[in-house]
Amino acid sequence: FLGYACISHNLPLIELLLEHEPKLLNEPTQEGQTPLMISVNEGFTDGVQCFLQQPNLQRNASDQQGNAAIHHACFGSASPMRLNILRMLLDDTNGQFDLEKRTEQSHDPLM
Repeated sequence: FLGYACISHNLPLIELLLEHEPKLLNEPTQEGQTPLMISVNEGFTDGVQCFLQQPNLQRNASDQQGNAAIHHACFGSASPMRLNILRMLLDDTNGQFDLEKRTEQSHDPLM
């Protein structure tokens, strides 16, 4: 449910779901993507900001390829939105992203 709310950029639904089912915060899809990763991939900055404010967010969770949210933020073109999301993750004061975390192919986020 939370993944669909991220894809549709539905912040009120995300907030409602987290209020009633906080365990959904880090619940991965079948591909291992967390709601934070989905929001990053979708360019949903309000969703990313909402997740970063959650105290139990697992910032360094990995998908099936070993990519964490910080890896997803570095994928693709350097669009202003993508750079803004990367800046949000790097400036996060509620936790830290592992900038040295390696994927299954031994790539770190900045490679």
